[in-house]
Amino acid sequence: MKRKAALILALLMASQCFLTSCSNKEEEAETPKQSVSENTGSTDSSDTAEETEVQTEAETDIYASLTPKNYDGYTFAFSIEGQAYGTTEMDFEEMTGDIIVDTIFTRNRAIEDILNIVITQEYGAAEGRLKDMHMAGDDIYDVVWLAINQMDTMKREYLFDFYEIEDINWDDPWWEEATRKDYETGTKLFFAQSPMNLHFYESLIPILFNKEIANQYQIENLYTAVSEGRWTLDMMAEVSTSVITDKDGDSIIDASKDIVGYAASTNLVPFMTVAAGARYSEKGENGVPVFLGLTERLQSSVEKIAKTFSVSDNVVAYGDYIRLFSENHAMFFLDCLGRVKDLRETEFDFGILPLPKYDESQEEYISSFVGYADCMVIPSANREAAEIGTILTYFSAYSYRDLIPAFYEKSVTGKQFRDQESVEMLEIMLSNIRMEPALLFEWCGMLGLIEKAAQSNGEGLAAKFQAMEKAMATTIDRMYGKYVN
Repeated sequence: MKRKAALILALLMASQCFLTSCSNKEEEAETPKQSVSENTGSTDSSDTAEETEVQTEAETDIYASLTPKNYDGYTFAFSIEGQAYGTTEMDFEEMTGDIIVDTIFTRNRAIEDILNIVITQEYGAAEGRLKDMHMAGDDIYDVVWLAINQMDTMKREYLFDFYEIEDINWDDPWWEEATRKDYETGTKLFFAQSPMNLHFYESLIPILFNKEIANQYQIENLYTAVSEGRWTLDMMAEVSTSVITDKDGDSIIDASKDIVGYAASTNLVPFMTVAAGARYSEKGENGVPVFLGLTERLQSSVEKIAKTFSVSDNVVAYGDYIRLFSENHAMFFLDCLGRVKDLRETEFDFGILPLPKYDESQEEYISSFVGYADCMVIPSANREAAEIGTILTYFSAYSYRDLIPAFYEKSVTGKQFRDQESVEMLEIMLSNIRMEPALLFEWCGMLGLIEKAAQSNGEGLAAKFQAMEKAMATTIDRMYGKYVN
């Protein structure tokens, strides 16, 4: 999803207009008139306005091209699973004043009126429901949302191929192109992402930083470092270890009393290797991944990460890591984006950064997401599956237009993040999302293996990778063979 920061800043100011226009079903989205200027420091309003106008006109043309169909009162049913750290609901009974709830509500009522459908949702275990529908031939749900790591065990016969659905243009910007290509096997697609469900974006992995500690230790502006391409694994290690402080002078670093570099859910540390451009696999014949073994880039990335996470007294992991960061005892915080809501009541300001690059020569920042991220599947038992493309398109397009700006609005002004630079950081994260199946599906215990290696300078990795080659080939074949045969 490629949205320029200037456009998103303008959309934040226009979010209430979006909510109004969404309820007025047949009007085009209003063109934002200005960009947010509060706390941005150096925004050139004329340049921003000009860029925003060009971007908005292009997107208005996209929405104007949507072609409605009359579904004659068809009941469009979602099956959803609750997740602890994010929004999985696809509908709400009424508006509550929460911008996410209200945007989803008005989006759905607009789609119901335009397409003449009735939207419903039910909670339930995705795999069990797909199996039951397949076995009984019951056409109960049109779309089922499940955690992407369930792809590892999901049976092919439960799923409908998205590429057999009519009226979907996969080049439209509301379809997550990078993940679609990652999910694709051969000429088939059984899993998809679009902004109609925010949980995928809340599953992205950011780094938060404590602005109070950064100022106290005269850390340079980390937003500037990101913008200039200097936010790297080495810089992260340097900043992280530079703030370790024995505040009470007892010669013991205790995170409950002192200052450490990181408060982290360290099982997410391995995803930093993906952000550093390391790959564990690449697509081979029929889109089936081929294990690459221990590449030089992966080995080196682990060693760079270890400069932060193998340092004694630098990291508080699990347990009270959320509380200790919120009580001003750590410079950095690592968890999925949806967990940031747990920090809303912190008294100090914090900002958000993408995962760091390998070095300054790496061209782009790369985002990763946790395996619990929701993705969309179509049950094979859905007898109308080939005909629901227009419905999926409207859900995705309206969510791209309205729900993503609401997501930014809540993140920035809803006390999750407290400055406008965070908008640009979110934009960077959303613009380049990559999937690494070896970590998402924990092939051969890969996630735990890399986590431990990052805490011990990567020693012994080569032997462990060599020993798992046969088991890895079997694991990949067991998972992907069913999707290509």
